[in-house]
Amino acid sequence: MATPARRPPTLTFARAWADFELHCRAENMSPRTISAYLAAATQLREFLAGREHSTNPDEITRRDVQAFLTDLITRYADSTAATRYWGLRSFFGWLVDEGELEHSPLDRVKPPRQTERPPDVLDDDEVRALLRASEGRSFEARRDAAMVRLLFDSGIRVGELISMRLDQLDLRDGRARVSGKGRRERDVAFGARTASDLARYLRVRDAHPQADSDAVWLGRKGALTESGVGQALKER
Repeated sequence: MATPARRPPTLTFARAWADFELHCRAENMSPRTISAYLAAATQLREFLAGREHSTNPDEITRRDVQAFLTDLITRYADSTAATRYWGLRSFFGWLVDEGELEHSPLDRVKPPRQTERPPDVLDDDEVRALLRASEGRSFEARRDAAMVRLLFDSGIRVGELISMRLDQLDLRDGRARVSGKGRRERDVAFGARTASDLARYLRVRDAHPQADSDAVWLGRKGALTESGVGQALKER
């Protein structure tokens, strides 16, 4: 009597995500991109579990994804919903490429429309007030003053700010190399006043317990993160 073929085990959401994360790291994707993908996968799984729906990838339907995106749009900014959409599209697209799924549940699902809204911009008085609020001789004050002036002087993004490394900072020539989206590097320029504030910060940085770090910007426990920059500016 022939032995019946063994049915392959169901691929769980957790196993699918773990293997997808390995794929992302092998492709040298940035930690920020992987984090965005993880947020999309985690929120979808929690959304489905909260409705007592299976979270196995092969049982997730287009209607499930549409319901999830609709829920996001009602609770968050449309840009958040769009970011989650592209994260899920990459995740399920990889599962199709791997032969784990025949079709992605995002097939024929369009990305959420985003309302074009210009970013808020500080006026001159607000900029001067922020610089005054950052005055002082403490480590945090000198760091924050240098950060604020560099952000306004060069126009770099927060992600580019925290990517700065000591060996890529040239105060004499007023230049720094930063890494942005997709780990693309570019050189930015800044003026003499910013260079002076950076030099003042770097002197107090030398006494920091994590001074051996190659990261330019340090917090209490090590390299400053985006949330750390946000908290510092909020306090100022």
